Amino acid sequence: MMQRGFTLIEMVMVIMITSIIATLGAKMIKTAFDGYYDVANRVNTLGNADIALHHLRQDIHQALPNSIRLSCNNRCLELLHVRDSGRYRAALSPLATEDILDFSSNDNSFDITSGLAETPIGTAHSISTSNAASACENSIADCLVINPALTGLQDAYQPSNRTTITAALPAINPNQLNFVNFNFPQASTKQRFYIVDTPITYICDPTTGTLQRYHDYTITPNLVSSDAELLGRNNPAERSLLSNHITDCQFQLQGDAVSGSTVSINLTYSYQDPALNQGEIQTYSVFNQVKIKGRP
Repeated sequence: MMQRGFTLIEMVMVIMITSIIATLGAKMIKTAFDGYYDVANRVNTLGNADIALHHLRQDIHQALPNSIRLSCNNRCLELLHVRDSGRYRAALSPLATEDILDFSSNDNSFDITSGLAETPIGTAHSISTSNAASACENSIADCLVINPALTGLQDAYQPSNRTTITAALPAINPNQLNFVNFNFPQASTKQRFYIVDTPITYICDPTTGTLQRYHDYTITPNLVSSDAELLGRNNPAERSLLSNHITDCQFQLQGDAVSGSTVSINLTYSYQDPALNQGEIQTYSVFNQVKIKGRP
């Protein structure tokens, strides 16, 4: 019985068909991997953005009224963070046994009339106290602020409208606040006081591609200018990295104390993966607006 093999033409045809199939298969596989890397980069970027926006929203919601200020070409945002708030006693009852807050001269205590807004009834307060006058300024203890304004003596970044809290009594359901002897510049029409625990700054640096959060540093009237400036204060800032791969960001403050204010946040991320499209740069932009909570 005669055996027949493959002819040269048949072998060439098989090789050509196999090559075509392999080429098409390779392209399909590459497209699938490119899509995978693209989706992975998007998820990673959006995850970073979500973490950053979560911190920003949380801090802005807890900002002291009239304390948000921008610098560094709108790439730095600073605020004073409110731990708690409440109402002080401004007038005596017929019994005249209460402790009111006196604005005509130095005072060091007052009665709390409505409890602390952020402290549940029946739980101990978390206020940090000290007898040192400079403890509030250096974020070692909490600050007491009354009727904060953007400028002048009522500016909470100025030493004329903040003092160190020395005690909140009793520890559970406190009804009295003690502080370093002080004369506040102006009363609040709604008898509102604020307890500030730390300044907070966000700095976006396109040079390093980072967005960082800074806290627990010395409060000064001067606008934040850089990472080095915050780390060089009397009490240096603590910092944490929130995002990388950032190429730009802008903060915008809109509105006023009467109509309400909004902070607009625009973050731009760029990511280059050598495995994707020969190193093509992928750019993503995230925009968010945060309403500043007004306190009665």
